[in-house]
Amino acid sequence: MLGITLGLFSALTWGLGGLVGTNATRLLGTNRTMAWSTITGFIVVLIPALVTGPHTLPEPKTLLWLASGAVGSMFGLWTMMLAYRHGALSVVAPIIACEGAVIAVMSVVLGNPLELLTGLMLVIATMGAAIVVHGTRGGEGPRETPPIAIIASVASAVFFGIGLYSAAVAADDVGPFFPSLITRILGLVVITAPVLLVARAGIGNKVGLRWALAGGALDVGGMLFFVAAAQAGDVSIAGVLSSQAAAISTVLGLIVLRERMSRGQRLGFAMIIVAVTALAAGV
Repeated sequence: MLGITLGLFSALTWGLGGLVGTNATRLLGTNRTMAWSTITGFIVVLIPALVTGPHTLPEPKTLLWLASGAVGSMFGLWTMMLAYRHGALSVVAPIIACEGAVIAVMSVVLGNPLELLTGLMLVIATMGAAIVVHGTRGGEGPRETPPIAIIASVASAVFFGIGLYSAAVAADDVGPFFPSLITRILGLVVITAPVLLVARAGIGNKVGLRWALAGGALDVGGMLFFVAAAQAGDVSIAGVLSSQAAAISTVLGLIVLRERMSRGQRLGFAMIIVAVTALAAGV
């Protein structure tokens, strides 16, 4: 039950982060938002990671998991922000939620079979996300979702699935904070330094800056809840529960950003809620 609770906390944190990230990217752009949010994430996770992390060089296998987690999570974040900037939150968030299915598939491929009913709930949740996307084709939403947003959302789901699964495996050896620290260090080198130092992009819109800084903290929080959920229970269940941040982001998009749900989106949203409820009940 602890793993399920932590997974739902991860969903809540990332769901709120979706709204925050959407506001930030539309004011600052993708690269500048990623640059500032990475700084916040690094500051938040640095001390806990150094205290709880490894004090000797990890084994080569663990280093590979750390590298895979850092690359996957960093590109997952960048493509997610690209999707937030160009697409409706209620459309792109459910696509990104398919990271849970990617995690489940990786878990099965690597020799961790799922129970039949658990697998069925994962399928229902993933189908719900697909129906949410299909339901937007009627054009009922106020914000058009161009192909770049859909492509970025799919890429984000794949990258996040790989990154989060790898981080959960590495955390068994290096602690829950260290994989997130490695991701932020990579982001500082690959994105923050080129954007803020080389390109001299500047601070940008001050309101957008505050959103970006808050988004960085929320992203770290969501990842830590996910890793803790994976360690307390099953990584596949943690993945699908945390990925239901899509449902929370969708609701926030409807309320705060005044987006609208089509009939198809409402059906897909209901499927996601049913599957998560069943998993939380112990299926």
